[in-house]
Amino acid sequence: MFWGDGNSPPYLETPAIGGHEFVGIVVEIDEAASATRGLALGDRVAVEQIAPCGQCRYCRNGQYSLYKKHDVFGFKYYLNGGFAEYAVMPETARIYKIPDQMPLTDAVLIEPYACAYHAVERALITNSDMLVISGCGPLGLGMITAAKLKNPAAIVALDLFDERLAHAKEFGADIVINPSKTNAMEEILSLTEGYGCDVYIEATGHPSGVKQGLEMIRKMGRFIEFSVFGCQATADKDGV
Repeated sequence: MFWGDGNSPPYLETPAIGGHEFVGIVVEIDEAASATRGLALGDRVAVEQIAPCGQCRYCRNGQYSLYKKHDVFGFKYYLNGGFAEYAVMPETARIYKIPDQMPLTDAVLIEPYACAYHAVERALITNSDMLVISGCGPLGLGMITAAKLKNPAAIVALDLFDERLAHAKEFGADIVINPSKTNAMEEILSLTEGYGCDVYIEATGHPSGVKQGLEMIRKMGRFIEFSVFGCQATADKDGV
């Protein structure tokens, strides 16, 4: 998708300066933009990674994150990312002032944690659900935090690294499982009278997480695919 495969053009349009999860400081702004956005020189801001067009079907329906052209800072030569010294914000960019009391080291997590929160919102979690979150990196931990607010019956965190699982516990997971040491499938079935979990969020970035999740959720369960893969998540005609 990013580099192209000979059949479709690459999503990445070089030369591009990366960094789609970023915060910054306003160093130049005209009077009109200052008035409409409520921003001034020196303000610290967080920027959504997508700069929508505001014109297409998705943008008109309020689903601007899906708009077809899908301009993302850091992936296009005309949209510098956070690694650039300066980045010009398009008129349609979504920009938010960072509260004065929030350190920039916390503010830089606004964009990725917003993505984590969005995944949890898509899962439609209720207080009777057993939720499994597979992958306890920064975004998986953000999902645990957001899911805790939904008060599910149980949050189960899966990861191959015990250090990450320890953090998952700190962030609010009720049960942690290391699939390299424990049969995660058997454990989930034993906890659910053999039905499987109600919700499974895949946040590992490894294709095996897809198969595991589809086998682990109950009938009419909800599977949320979050991560991006570096290879196919399904087998080709030769079974590879």
